[in-house]
Amino acid sequence: MKENGRVFYNPTDEPTQLTNRAEQFGTTDQNVAIELFRINGGKPGYYLANLRDKKYYYCGQKWEDVKAKLRELGIGRDEPSSS
Repeated sequence: MKENGRVFYNPTDEPTQLTNRAEQFGTTDQNVAIELFRINGGKPGYYLANLRDKKYYYCGQKWEDVKAKLRELGIGRDEPSSS
């Protein structure tokens, strides 16, 4: 598994080839940045990029907004109430 271009888990201990994740999906970091800027005019906040389907989302300025957008996209589940 990779995170931000560095391997953080390699169960096989075999050499890995670090590649640009965007290029793996037929795009570039620059194209992703352009698409993210376009969807909300570069407004500060959190953004999501679905590189496989080339879909880009503005979430909002708070972490709760990100969680809400993920739920809207069918990712994750509501946290159980602490009652």
